[in-house]
Amino acid sequence: MFAACQHGRAMLVVFAGSLVGPLLGVITCMIALRHCPTGVVTTLVNTTRSSSCRSRCWLFHEKVSVRAVAGALLSVLGVA
Repeated sequence: MFAACQHGRAMLVVFAGSLVGPLLGVITCMIALRHCPTGVVTTLVNTTRSSSCRSRCWLFHEKVSVRAVAGALLSVLGVA
């Protein structure tokens, strides 16, 4: 961990990502709650994690296991 802290640029990127990511997520969620029905917003917010399977395949050309796909489908059905 101490060796990683010596890389200033990498630490700046990690710090900025940890600030901006959650901040933008909460801000956009609050804006959506103001303008859309609550049920629609909560469904979309709670299914974003399951859409990461699709993103990993598309962006990083990773193979997603059948177990991961089944878990994603189960979570979407649970939210719905």
